[in-house]
Amino acid sequence: MELLKEVLTKKLLLPSDVVSGDMLITLTENKEALIENYKGLITYEPTCIVVKGKHTTLTITGTRLNIKYFTNDDMKIEGCIQCIEYIH
Repeated sequence: MELLKEVLTKKLLLPSDVVSGDMLITLTENKEALIENYKGLITYEPTCIVVKGKHTTLTITGTRLNIKYFTNDDMKIEGCIQCIEYIH
């Protein structure tokens, strides 16, 4: 199955994160994080936000963290981001 995904990704020129369902994170300095392809929210506090992905868990720590918006596909986190950690 993994080989099929790789072949389709290359042949159709699809981004690998779309095919595999991995989270995609875009940072703007240490002030904003746009997270795409997430599955759920585990923890939401002003100093720690934990997001569940298909294959990994993402922990964002900092100060004044706030979820600016979220949809079924993406979310934007604002605040002073100090650390981002992936846990498999």
